[in-house]
Amino acid sequence: MLRRRGPVRPVLGTAVLLALVACGPAPADPTLPESPALPTTPTTTPRTDSGPDTEAETEAEAEVEVEVEALGIDLTAHSTSDPDSPWVVVNPDRAFDPLDHEPDDLVTVQGHQVRKMVAGDLRTLLDAAREDGVHVTLTSAFRSYEAQHRAHAGAIARNGRVVGEQISARPGHSEHQSGLAVDFGSSTRPGCNLARLCFDETVEAVWLAEHASRHGFILRYAPGQESVTGYLSEGWHFRWVGRELATWMQDEGLTTLEDVFGLPPAGSADD
Repeated sequence: MLRRRGPVRPVLGTAVLLALVACGPAPADPTLPESPALPTTPTTTPRTDSGPDTEAETEAEAEVEVEVEALGIDLTAHSTSDPDSPWVVVNPDRAFDPLDHEPDDLVTVQGHQVRKMVAGDLRTLLDAAREDGVHVTLTSAFRSYEAQHRAHAGAIARNGRVVGEQISARPGHSEHQSGLAVDFGSSTRPGCNLARLCFDETVEAVWLAEHASRHGFILRYAPGQESVTGYLSEGWHFRWVGRELATWMQDEGLTTLEDVFGLPPAGSADD
């Protein structure tokens, strides 16, 4: 079982890094025609002294460099709120904006839609499992706002609101709506698909727990993390975050995106 550490403080100073990137003009391409000169307006002479602002920026740069070096990853590289971000985080307290967001770059893998950035790693994962003699299947991937509305309503009708909310996300709060999440299935014990405990014991679940991070996927709703993610554990639900973050989380023993990015646990807004 992975060890779980406390919340990781995201790296600060993104604005400074962006400013550094933008501080110098890109080299001119000799093959392209010169753009017409734009009208000039009077400007003030740039500061050349190392005043308080410059000193603060230098200190912020140093802090970023130290923290990135210490962590081994820049946790501010992508937004956690932009619905198109590979690191967007949604849970019972965090919704897409807009609620009915739908990716515009969906492609099909084994009959299910995922975002284009996910497809390559997903195919590689399925191929790697097959080479190891494990035939992982897909049971679900992208769901639209409307489809999630139907799924959520069905879960409430079958299980009551309390349990239904723990096993099915409200529309606008589901990772499936991002196109970054997939539900894997078992070919050896298909009756265990979407069944807690039973699925966790399948050869497919065991293989995924060991190998998924190498292909950019994390087990999003791990056992024992219900108070953080807001949902009951789901051994079949994996979320693509990219290989760098997935392997880093595996190495660090971190299992929730809330902990990684220092976000409040789901449900804390009601406390």
